Amino acid sequence: MSDKAPEAPQQPRSTPPIEPGPSFVIENKAVEGTSVPSSGRRSSMRDLRLQLTDEELKQTGVQKLLLEDLERAELECDTLRVYVERYHEADKEAAILKEKLRTETAFETMTNVGLIGGGAILGIAPNVWPLNTVNGIAALVVGGLFVIGSLLAKRFRRS
Repeated sequence: MSDKAPEAPQQPRSTPPIEPGPSFVIENKAVEGTSVPSSGRRSSMRDLRLQLTDEELKQTGVQKLLLEDLERAELECDTLRVYVERYHEADKEAAILKEKLRTETAFETMTNVGLIGGGAILGIAPNVWPLNTVNGIAALVVGGLFVIGSLLAKRFRRS
């Protein structure tokens, strides 16, 4: 059996009727030379092909618009350069922190192994060797050194 509920049949969407309105036709006249595809940033320029002749380029209004767009693009580039610099600084900092974390993790692993190993030696030594023998005393000393050394290493690493 399926836990899914049966799906309801989808009904076709109804679209509102299109009312007739004024229609505008823009004619694209072919101009010799190359044409530049439009950029989609301005809604008034979307889906248009901009074709400028030499005469149109000589007009001051066209020159001012082109200069304004150039200035706007340069300001945007300056703004983006700041973000690129900030990205590279953050990337370097992230790499440094990642390396610090790696060394910190290795240090923690080594000190934990020292603590566990020393504790295991201290716990097992009296059961394996009697404490009044040289082996028993050596096992207690070695286990104690492991534990004390690991604790001291952790203490001095944090400060």
